[in-house]
Amino acid sequence: MWVYVLPEGAFGFSGLRLLQIGCLCLLFILGGVIWWFSRLSRRLQSEIGIRKKVEQALLQSNKELASLSITDPLTGVNNRRGFFEKSNVALSQAWREDTNVSLLMLDLDNFKRINDQYGHPAGDETLRQLALILDQQKREHDVVGRVGGEEFAILLVGSDREHASNFSERILQRVRQLRIQVQDTQTQFGFTVSIGVAEVKDSLDDAWRLADTALYHAKDMGRDTIKVADW
Repeated sequence: MWVYVLPEGAFGFSGLRLLQIGCLCLLFILGGVIWWFSRLSRRLQSEIGIRKKVEQALLQSNKELASLSITDPLTGVNNRRGFFEKSNVALSQAWREDTNVSLLMLDLDNFKRINDQYGHPAGDETLRQLALILDQQKREHDVVGRVGGEEFAILLVGSDREHASNFSERILQRVRQLRIQVQDTQTQFGFTVSIGVAEVKDSLDDAWRLADTALYHAKDMGRDTIKVADW
């Protein structure tokens, strides 16, 4: 009987070869998995980046919309809603710190005559220039708003009656020096404002009524003047 004997080491070589091939296959598969996960990770990072950009754009858009809802489009200062919202926040802080607060009500004198004589574009420019003066004169924590057609209000934080009166006098002086250029003409004109002043003690609404009454007294006194309300 014949018996075939494999050469010594033949089976071991084949097994090693198969093991090498198997390892290569595993490495190939592992490399494919790693590549796939890497591609998926990059895709996810890209999508996350896009989503973050969209969210940031939405946040910015919402901020702009919120700002537009409380901003007067003609003058760029707070509208009536914005003035009250910001004033109530400022008042809460001031009262916690036991700080004096005053309210100024301003009305542009004879505004209808400006519109009738020089036109509505000149009237709009007058409002813009008045708002600019108020915005330049206010301090960081003060609040300025256009609260009516030709009416403005300023909340002065850290301001007693004396300071509010001095501030009002500076406003009158700045306004008196201003000249408005009528568009497409050589004509210029000046204007004045009247101001009512009241300290804010119990509530903004109470101070509003006092300052508004003082404003009309200033009008009755001949305009271009200041009237401080008696509490």
